[in-house]
Amino acid sequence: AMGRGWWLLAVWLLQGPGTEAPAPEAPSAALYDEACQQLVGHAKAAAALFNRGEAARAEREVQAASEAFDRAIEMDPREPQAYVDMATFMLNMNRFNESLDLWREALDRVQGDLQWEGFVQRKIRYTTYGYCSTRQDAAYGRGLGDYA
Repeated sequence: AMGRGWWLLAVWLLQGPGTEAPAPEAPSAALYDEACQQLVGHAKAAAALFNRGEAARAEREVQAASEAFDRAIEMDPREPQAYVDMATFMLNMNRFNESLDLWREALDRVQGDLQWEGFVQRKIRYTTYGYCSTRQDAAYGRGLGDYA
């Protein structure tokens, strides 16, 4: 029996030289969405574990969320949802610098969509405010007032 490779060769030969080969299929949107859902699931699990004081288990969930993010952007680096999900997770963990980097990446991917652009720009401002606020709180905690 002839395998799939022979069938493809036969089709190519029938079409003749100079015809374009079909483009490889892009990963399905369903797989991308699944990776984003896994990211969110791990983020929620990490938050619950941190709240219960189980930092080691929580860090494993953080790592799993990061791996889900990596899978999603590998499938479709142009899609903003994984960046938005991971930026939100980093913001909730007070990892402001990482969050800001991810929000900026998301902003690059939503150009032209005014609603999304406005949402991401507000999140960038909110994250920047959070960063500045925690730095100020830390300065006051060290007795430095507004001079830190």
